[in-house]
Amino acid sequence: MEFTKTYEEKLGETLYSGKHESGLDVFVLPKKGFSKKYAIYSVKYGSIDTSYLVNGKEVNDPMGIAHFLEHKLFELPGGGNAFDLFSKTGGNANAFTSHDMTGYLFSCSDYFNENLDILLSYVNDPYFTVENVAKEQGIIAQEIKMYDDDPEWRLFNNALEALYFENPVRNDIAGTVESISHITKDFLYQIYDTFYHPENMVLFVAGDVDVDDVAKLVDKNVKKRDRSFLVERKIYREPDCVKQKRIVKEMSVSQPSFILGFKDNHVGLTGKELLKKNMETALLLKMMFSPSAPLYNELYQKGLINDTFGFDCLNSDSYFATFLNGEAKEIDRTVEAVLAGIESVKKNGFSKEEIERCKKASLGRQIRAYDAIESVANSFAANYFYQIGAFDFLSVYPAITEESLMKRLMEVFNEHYAVSEMKPVSKGE
Repeated sequence: MEFTKTYEEKLGETLYSGKHESGLDVFVLPKKGFSKKYAIYSVKYGSIDTSYLVNGKEVNDPMGIAHFLEHKLFELPGGGNAFDLFSKTGGNANAFTSHDMTGYLFSCSDYFNENLDILLSYVNDPYFTVENVAKEQGIIAQEIKMYDDDPEWRLFNNALEALYFENPVRNDIAGTVESISHITKDFLYQIYDTFYHPENMVLFVAGDVDVDDVAKLVDKNVKKRDRSFLVERKIYREPDCVKQKRIVKEMSVSQPSFILGFKDNHVGLTGKELLKKNMETALLLKMMFSPSAPLYNELYQKGLINDTFGFDCLNSDSYFATFLNGEAKEIDRTVEAVLAGIESVKKNGFSKEEIERCKKASLGRQIRAYDAIESVANSFAANYFYQIGAFDFLSVYPAITEESLMKRLMEVFNEHYAVSEMKPVSKGE
């Protein structure tokens, strides 16, 4: 496998990129002198991939199967698991399933090649049995019930259920106890063969590592398939409204809390267009709702929010939701004040100085992040599947203007919003 070398002068970083004969894209970010080494092996397959076409034939899978498969890939013949192997080589391993991808990762200080060999080996050699699938159904069922009893998780998922009609982002990543009961050994092998194709995966490595060693380990563990990646993902057309304006749930919490979620249907973007949209949204949220922002301080001084208040985004090429959340004694008053504050910002805008100051601060944070290899690697793995390159943010920042930010402000904070509310359990008379 041959690598192309790209040097980014502003960062002082060199990225090696290569395409293996199997179709797997491999990226190596050497960090000379760094003690920590990190690798993430990712597949574009997440909880939303439950309805798709293979060779023109529609397939519908049970919710939660991507998460279930992630758990089972650690299983090894003989009753062991990959964690046992990593423990012998000092590797700190983990995995995660999000709405649109699954990642398998490890970090280590020593024995990097041995740890990378373990990672590539177990992900590329699944082992499922009737017995270990049945055992995992019980384990994940308990996990689902645990999350059902978690107020923060329920608050978040209720917000998604309120915003979306059909997009499976509204469904719990782990599925339901009923949905995972339909998963079988043969089902898992079928899903694995469909989605865990090298052409649908990426390997990113960072640290004081040897590029040639990485190439040799990929050659050893990743084999060329006898067919191309054939999946055609379903496109969900969401209406320009929310499914429910409010969902209220009572649980054992000490304080009421809320999420004010905004649904943005300007989707379908990839590459630098999507990156610019993401970066503009992040800038807007910082200028409006970080603790140093005038609107935040106005809400705080009035006692409508406290230091639990925050913001977040959930986005891809098929959905985009923005969330404002926190504890509030009077949720209706707080939501009303937040919405009024947003309208005031829409009317008055931002100064050019404020925009440039926030852009410079955000750019500085992203440049400094290159010293945190886990953050860089995980961000790259997520962005890669939307054709966003590791250094693209450097050319996108100059394209963000006062006009583009105001346009994005109108898109993000539109009339398509919903409130997810969590209240303490009502006391009986």
